[in-house]
Amino acid sequence: MGPKSFPRQGGFTILELLVVMGIIMVMLGILIPTITRIRASEKAVHCQGNVRTLMQGIMAFAVDNDNRLPGQVGTWSSAIPSQRDWLFGNNNGGASTLMLAPQSGTIFPYVNNNYDVYRCPTLQAFDGAGGGNDNSSPDMSQRWSNASNGRFDYAIFAVWTGARLSSVAPTAHMTWPDGHFDTLPTPILVQEAPDQVNGPNEEGCHGNIDLISHAHFGGSYYGALDGSIQFVNESPANPSGQSGCWVWTSKGPQSGQMQTMATSNPPWGFWDSQ
Repeated sequence: MGPKSFPRQGGFTILELLVVMGIIMVMLGILIPTITRIRASEKAVHCQGNVRTLMQGIMAFAVDNDNRLPGQVGTWSSAIPSQRDWLFGNNNGGASTLMLAPQSGTIFPYVNNNYDVYRCPTLQAFDGAGGGNDNSSPDMSQRWSNASNGRFDYAIFAVWTGARLSSVAPTAHMTWPDGHFDTLPTPILVQEAPDQVNGPNEEGCHGNIDLISHAHFGGSYYGALDGSIQFVNESPANPSGQSGCWVWTSKGPQSGQMQTMATSNPPWGFWDSQ
């Protein structure tokens, strides 16, 4: 009589478990980057919507105020309320007044008093992001470069302070280091690089060496004069090696020549005389 055979017990062998675990790891390796991209895309769309809402508020403000774009930090002390800062109202920008923005600004009523539209969903605020002057600390500099001050992440080109809509050309040039330029719809409102609305720089003026953010797939969104929302990966410098707003020029209404858009804290209506 031969040996008895017994039915195989249920369960997996070690080899089978390793194969299953390998399949799961491969699937996770495919799914996690996909989910990450989807979430990043959702946040980018949200940010794009914020820029659109703020631009609608800015344009509605202009219609109510002699077709002029809003004031900025340089006009915060004006006796005329409509000329005061679009974020801080009659308060100067900075760490001491950060909590007064954006609700004190001239645009706030035009966006239905909605705080959320001033914040990019990609950036997280951290305690201390909106205060202090020690940007020599590597830790703080790194955190400022990747976070929000918790109140606003967008800025308006300072050069447009009080400019009439009719004085601003519909297109502008963004010049690359080799001298060639892209002709783009003229930017009004941009998402500024995080470290330039953090630390000692809490204000909504986009001028001089301020950079546009790279928070969304290497670039960011801006609101244009024509009402469109554009995506841009900003040129790193112009032919002179100057970066930030120095890469942008637009045609002055009086001179008819291309003028820099890098001017910081100009007086009310400055652009009308260019």
